[in-house]
Amino acid sequence: MGCDQYREALSADLDGEPAGVGAAGLRGHLDRCAGCRDWYAAAVRVTRLARLAPAEPVPDLAPAVLAALPPADAADAADGAAGVPPGRARPAPVRAGSAP
Repeated sequence: MGCDQYREALSADLDGEPAGVGAAGLRGHLDRCAGCRDWYAAAVRVTRLARLAPAEPVPDLAPAVLAALPPADAADAADGAAGVPPGRARPAPVRAGSAP
């Protein structure tokens, strides 16, 4: 097994995925290989930075999406044309991911 395979296993381990190599095997390779030790230290730093970086703010698209919905009477007419029984309740729009 070469360094590329060990690095792939170390990367998987950092991501919480099965490494496919035992912890003792990974540790043993890191003890013997300075190149992989350096690579792993850099990978740990990058992983930590990526996980702790603040999320960029994004615009709230809910008002635009809700405004694009057809009016209730047009939706009812469309339901009738589509064979949906009259009086059947339409599901309410769902807003996901909005911050308080």
